[in-house]
Amino acid sequence: LGKIFPLFRYLISLRRSADQAILSAVSAAEQIFKGSGHGEEKKQYVIAWLKERGVTVNENELDALIEAAVYELTQG
Repeated sequence: LGKIFPLFRYLISLRRSADQAILSAVSAAEQIFKGSGHGEEKKQYVIAWLKERGVTVNENELDALIEAAVYELTQG
């Protein structure tokens, strides 16, 4: 149990870093591709941006995280 807690904290830290990276990528895509009708371009930009920085997530998870980031940006 003593070794599991630090590992758990580390995994949470990695997840928060990935979430922040996705938020940054989505924010940049929103600035670059203004207006509607650029959804696929924005998504491809986010994917490329994350890959350049070594952040990997599966397609389904990425879609959910992008939606969450867009929501956070538009509500914040």
